[in-house]
Amino acid sequence: MKRPEIIHLDGCHSSSCNCAEVMPQPVDETKEIVICAAIKMPDGYVIRGHRHADCIATYNRILKYKGIKTGGDEHGFVTSLNRYVTRLEGCRIQKAAGIKSRLDMVGGQAYLYGDLYSEDLY
Repeated sequence: MKRPEIIHLDGCHSSSCNCAEVMPQPVDETKEIVICAAIKMPDGYVIRGHRHADCIATYNRILKYKGIKTGGDEHGFVTSLNRYVTRLEGCRIQKAAGIKSRLDMVGGQAYLYGDLYSEDLY
């Protein structure tokens, strides 16, 4: 796999910058990876979103439309194989694929308690 050309952030052109560390990583397309946040409704319907907050907003609109007062949702992720997985399984998938957490690259605490959070993705 060829590493993508580095595009420096904020017009940076320094040879000693860390822009390369925050660039998207090359991905082995033969390995399953997590692609987005998701919420699984009690009826099995899966709502996808950039972050879980986006999924929650859609989920709340669906509940309101259906006239349901409470949910029972489960937060997880959708993978490159179109599978819904839990936070724990999502974390295992990312680590097995060698994908570093975005939080690792910017000095945050990655893969908190062995769970995956959408902040780990992008």
